[in-house]
Amino acid sequence: MKKLFVLLIFFFVLATNANANENATLSVSGHGIITAIPDIASIDISIISQSPDPAKAMFVLSKKANDVVKALFKLGIKKDNLSTTNLTLEPVYQYDDKTKTNNLAGYKAKETFNIKSSIDKMGFLISKVSELGIDEINRIYFESSNISNLKLKAIEKAMEDALLKAQSALINTGYQIIGIKNISITEKTPAPIYFDKFMLNKSSVPSVPIEAGRLNIEASVSVIYILEKK
Repeated sequence: MKKLFVLLIFFFVLATNANANENATLSVSGHGIITAIPDIASIDISIISQSPDPAKAMFVLSKKANDVVKALFKLGIKKDNLSTTNLTLEPVYQYDDKTKTNNLAGYKAKETFNIKSSIDKMGFLISKVSELGIDEINRIYFESSNISNLKLKAIEKAMEDALLKAQSALINTGYQIIGIKNISITEKTPAPIYFDKFMLNKSSVPSVPIEAGRLNIEASVSVIYILEKK
């Protein structure tokens, strides 16, 4: 029992010395924002076919889609910048006032493509889509081709902000920063700038001016600095 008591005292002394030798720390958050002008526009377009027969609806859709893809390639859209994002076939019902029931009226087939292009060419592309047999533009949004580097710059600014806050907090405290114990980073994906969904008529649409605005790329950091007495 006496040996156990001595051992407990020994470990308590070790823990106390360890805590006494441990450096003080300071936790600070930082925020960084980089503003950029987008250079890439992306749109989702849809082709629709409707028929009483589901097989025919899909057949007509397939033909329209192939014609549209060929036309887009002729307009200069590269294969890597064109992709199918959705393909659906669903029943269409019509309400009968006399019977108060929904009756099957046919089937609607729909294929949605995503197209990427430089912003300076997007206005011309939108003006041409009605001529290509496209029925809907579901959304238009903008992004930057340099987004990875912009995110890194936002993190750098966030770290600079955290350090400035830490240095300001330590003024007249007698402490100084000698290292970093931990860093956690939170990135905020820039919200795309959307145009509303709209249906297209079959007449020619004049060239659409595209004003992309600006993107805000944001990052936040939480930093634990190691301190010591000056």
